[in-house]
Amino acid sequence: MVNILDYCNLQCVVISIAFLEFEYQTYEYPSNTVFFPERGTISQMEPAGHSSATHNIVVPVANHPQPSPPAAAPLAPSTPMGSTGATMREDGATLSPPNTWSSSSVEFLDDTDDNRLLFTCTFTIPHGTILSSTLYSENFNDQYLEMGTNFLARLEPKGQSFILSAAAASVKQRIFARVLMPDNQLRACELLCEFEHDRAKITVLALRSAFNPQGSHVSSNFHVFTFITKHSSTCALTHIDYASIPYLGLLPTDLIGKSLLAFVYTPDVHVVRQAHVDLHNSRGKIVKSIADLRLVAHNGSILRCQTEWSAYVNPWTRKMELVVARHRICSLPIGDADVISAPPVGLQSKTLPTVMAKTFEDELRTIMNKEPR
Repeated sequence: MVNILDYCNLQCVVISIAFLEFEYQTYEYPSNTVFFPERGTISQMEPAGHSSATHNIVVPVANHPQPSPPAAAPLAPSTPMGSTGATMREDGATLSPPNTWSSSSVEFLDDTDDNRLLFTCTFTIPHGTILSSTLYSENFNDQYLEMGTNFLARLEPKGQSFILSAAAASVKQRIFARVLMPDNQLRACELLCEFEHDRAKITVLALRSAFNPQGSHVSSNFHVFTFITKHSSTCALTHIDYASIPYLGLLPTDLIGKSLLAFVYTPDVHVVRQAHVDLHNSRGKIVKSIADLRLVAHNGSILRCQTEWSAYVNPWTRKMELVVARHRICSLPIGDADVISAPPVGLQSKTLPTVMAKTFEDELRTIMNKEPR
């Protein structure tokens, strides 16, 4: 009898040891499995925005794909102000988020029926002596790019500096500059440059207005366009989309480094000021101009824009350091549709005089550098 009891006890001990060994054996969990000691469970890591109904079960994602999300429930009717659950609409919630503001919304217009190619020219660097040229426009004659003459002399001074700087730093470069035409008028052009160690080859393309300047057909060639500008706390422009050239007629080199007010219509400077006040009060959230902002094109025409503003606020100084504006041109220009052309002789400036612009710039700087309460 004693032997039988000893034998049974021994069997129980053996079974208990085997069970413990089975319980504590090592298990290879997937690489994306984490252990939560506070809950004592194993959970599968999931993509952001998803959750599992059973957090304590290991389910390999490859074998069990995520089910499709249920259909969205219909929106509940709005709750009256002051009642339980009422919510206030956040300022700027209906405006476009800043991360959707592209650097260039639209490239240049399609010129399939209107060739922009004017000529190509090969010249020496840095002297600019023409070695060869090919003309593609009927408006140019052989004397325009005669061999041995200076090509750089046909560019405005800023264009000369850009080409010489690009030749020292790159092999290919795209430059926007004004070129002296056979009628002795400076015209905005796109220059596709290829550089070697002592020479450059440039293909010159005409820039044309986005608005068809053919009288009654002006509206047939227009579509809504959006472009971005950026300016610093000193009110100096640091960026403008080059795709805006056919709409403004202004080259980036005409505006970069100059005041934000350099192309704002004089009566609308208060719109810019109020936008900066709203930006300061909202601490960088997106705000919309209190009214349409009118901009002055190169030829003096007026463009009406719907503008949104956003700002970067330095988290340490709590001051605005950069303002980004998104301008949406939604109507035809008031005035000559050929915004690329030069302004008429004797046309009075439609932007603020230098002295008044300086006063407004000082006021804008004060707003941007003012610490919040």
